[in-house]
Amino acid sequence: MPYKKNHNLVLKARVALGVWLLSSFSFTLSQANELPCRAWQAADERASDLKVGAIHIEAGNIFNPQLPKENHWYHHLTNQLHSKTQDQVIAQTLLVKTGDPFDLALIAESERLLRSRKHLKDVQITLERVCAKQVELRVTTTDNWTLAPAVSFGRSGGENSKSFSLEEHNLLGLGKELSLSFKQDAQRNQTKLSYNDPQVLGSRYQLALGLQNNSDGKGHQLSIGLPFYKLAEQNAWGFESTRLRQQVPYYTAGVVTQKIGVANQQAAIFYGWSKTKSPQLTERYRFGWQQENRSYFATDTAPITPPAVQQAYPWLSYELIEDHFTKRENFKTMGRTEDIALGHQFLIQAGVLHPNFGSDASYFKLLTHYSKGYSPANNQISLVTADATAWFGDGPYRGLRAKLSAEWNLYSSAQASWHLSGELHTADNLQPGEQLLLGGDQGLRGYPAGYRSGEQSALVNAERRFYFKQTPLGLIKLGAAVFVDAGTIWGNGQKAQWFGDAGIGLRLMPTRASSGKIIHVDLAVPFSTHGKIDKYQILVGTGAEF
Repeated sequence: MPYKKNHNLVLKARVALGVWLLSSFSFTLSQANELPCRAWQAADERASDLKVGAIHIEAGNIFNPQLPKENHWYHHLTNQLHSKTQDQVIAQTLLVKTGDPFDLALIAESERLLRSRKHLKDVQITLERVCAKQVELRVTTTDNWTLAPAVSFGRSGGENSKSFSLEEHNLLGLGKELSLSFKQDAQRNQTKLSYNDPQVLGSRYQLALGLQNNSDGKGHQLSIGLPFYKLAEQNAWGFESTRLRQQVPYYTAGVVTQKIGVANQQAAIFYGWSKTKSPQLTERYRFGWQQENRSYFATDTAPITPPAVQQAYPWLSYELIEDHFTKRENFKTMGRTEDIALGHQFLIQAGVLHPNFGSDASYFKLLTHYSKGYSPANNQISLVTADATAWFGDGPYRGLRAKLSAEWNLYSSAQASWHLSGELHTADNLQPGEQLLLGGDQGLRGYPAGYRSGEQSALVNAERRFYFKQTPLGLIKLGAAVFVDAGTIWGNGQKAQWFGDAGIGLRLMPTRASSGKIIHVDLAVPFSTHGKIDKYQILVGTGAEF
């Protein structure tokens, strides 16, 4: 008995010793495997051996119940009715993944790419810590309300309009867009169904479909491809087909004198690739094929139709993009972080048109674009943009279409700013159904739409903008403007004559809606009332900008 008892004690001691050794080994092993972590430091930006570590995604809903002002019953109800963006959609949009070399520029670009999606109100990518040469990221997003039924009534340039739409910009939380709209104005009744998928089956491929049924014609759109979705080197391709048949109004002194029946068919295909010239500069090359057929049909006011025009040609293009952005609120919209491109952006595209390719005449077509932003101080932003398309040849399209625009913004405080803008247009040898116009819908708010027409125009706008702190129920951002417009148009037998107006306006913007549209209510008084025009114009409508 004593021997057996001692044997049991020895056995228990051995088991206890084994457990202790095993636990000690496990603890030592866990210590060895535990990654040494520290907070991110500014000096880490210069390190060349870092990699992207764990990516934590916090996809927030429309309202944050942790905030007292967003913790009411209607906030909870809105969150419950909304399909929140799925984590995988955010992860698939990012330009980095775990294990990639750490690139701060790609992370900033990922943030801009996410912020460009309508269904996201705000995006922040935080560099949390560094664990054994791996940088952990936290992606925090806030959703917009994406199911947007809307009924609107508008008046612009002396003409009334009304519309109804039902849009979903985040179908099932997958970032897909589906919309149905009906619009009635002085030109036509329009019913439109569209679908947009920026990530087909979770990939980088994009798909856009559109069907349009108008009182004066029909149309469709199909676009599919792999776009240039990032500044780093990649390949891209795309195919697009559009068709639209409608009656285009022709204005004389602010009155529609006739409607010209125009049927446009376009098809295009391209392939491209990009090269990184430097950390800030990207070059993009494309080549493709473009076909455009324009024909005319008789209407009650234009029974005689012009001859059809055909363009078919191969083309090459070169694009240079500088990676230089700044962030600001109250730039084009209100109360949202906006990414503003300040770097050089230059594009030139050349095509050769010839009857052997299917064109009805021989041309050399040249298209150019240039833009640049300036921010000499934190409270100033300026933008300059130039676009031109020229046809060199002897056919009906021979001529130049060009536009030069510039704007200057001075933020005197968080609640007020000055906005000055100007633009010059030239468009010689316009085709039937095309006009260069100046009036209520073209920036001269005190006059009817299409008040003057010509071949060259100049327009200047000055605004004092106000952004109010009050946000009713946290849902509506309020703003106001005092403005002055001045413009002139000449050519085609008409001499230059300046017209001007002044007025006040109210701006309302839903802060939690994915449409991003701003409601405009303007009262404008013309300085000169030559002809049969009202002593004032009331403009009510929606726009993408303030």
